[in-house]
Amino acid sequence: RDVPPYVRVQGDRAKIRGLNVVQFVRSDFSDEEKSALSRLYKELWLSRRSGPVRSVREKAEEVMEGNKYADSEHCQHLLAFVLDSVNATSPMRCQGLCPPRTLD
Repeated sequence: RDVPPYVRVQGDRAKIRGLNVVQFVRSDFSDEEKSALSRLYKELWLSRRSGPVRSVREKAEEVMEGNKYADSEHCQHLLAFVLDSVNATSPMRCQGLCPPRTLD
């Protein structure tokens, strides 16, 4: 499965565990970039708004259409990666994204 940029995974069957804050420090991300990535991460993988259950693809498409993170290069990179991974038709990319952890 594909591991999105800026996240960390854990386990034999890798599951997304959160943002890779160590990468933020090492790459000297601005506070604005860290905040934007945190909001986007929560919007894509943690949001539980009332209404119909939506896939990560649907959420990413909605964010892209709204141009919400247009000024954030890293958010645009993450969104493009997500959409590319879930829309891929190549047999080499058939497994999609790593799933998020479940909240037990």
